[in-house]
This record gives sequence, C-alpha cells and structure tokens, in this order.
Amino acid sequence: MGGMCCAARDNKGPQKIWVTVHKASGLKRLNLSGDDNYCICDVVRQADSKDPAASCRTKAISKTLSPEWEQTFEVGPWSPGEQLKFSIYSKGVIKSKIQGTACLDGQKFHPTTFSGPLPIEGCENGQLWVSVCPK
Repeated sequence: MGGMCCAARDNKGPQKIWVTVHKASGLKRLNLSGDDNYCICDVVRQADSKDPAASCRTKAISKTLSPEWEQTFEVGPWSPGEQLKFSIYSKGVIKSKIQGTACLDGQKFHPTTFSGPLPIEGCENGQLWVSVCPK
C-alpha cells in the first residue's frame, strides 16, 4: 500500500487529516449489470460540534468485487475524538446499493497514524484497507 509521511500532532482543535482509501475485498455482487464500487468517508461529528460536514469519495471502479482505489484525500475539519465512517457502495444502472460500512475511532489515528484493514459491517468477510493521519 502507498506510503504517507505524517508528523504526529497533538492539536486539540479542528484540523485536517489525510485519508487514503487503498482497496476492498470480499464484496458482494449486488447488480446484475456488474458492480462499480466506490467508497465515501464521512467525519462523524460529536453531538456538540458546530463544524460543517466533511467527507470524500473515491472514483467508482468498474466490474470488480475487489476494487483498488489508491486515492488520498485531505479531509477536514476533523477534531480529536471524532470517528470516521467509510461506506462502500455498488453503483448500478438505476441507483447505488450499499455494500456495508467500516468505522475507525479517532484515537486509532491521532496523534499517530493508522494503516491497515477494517472489517466491513454488512458484508461477511469484507475488508477495507485505509491509512489515516493528522496533516
């Protein structure tokens, strides 16, 4: 998986983070016409947060159940303690269907870096590989 150079930070306020969505495996066939899978990463805001929504979306990878995106995004604002939610979708001819979701607690990548697989809930044996670090 692609490397990402990150310096550990201990900021308490809103900041930006780097999110790399590497690949997924174990996805299900959801569309008869073929599966074009993509991933959306959302910052899950704390109840008292006044920060605007923050998210990113990979490109759709055609006709595979093991997409390799290898895309890096600058996401923010993000505040320590906030979780990331990754939703994997299969784009069909008429609409997109959800494959499943994977969550990453903020403590796993702040103030250090996280890089590895996450289980995809709703997709038995599904895994999503991501890297996340403070900017």
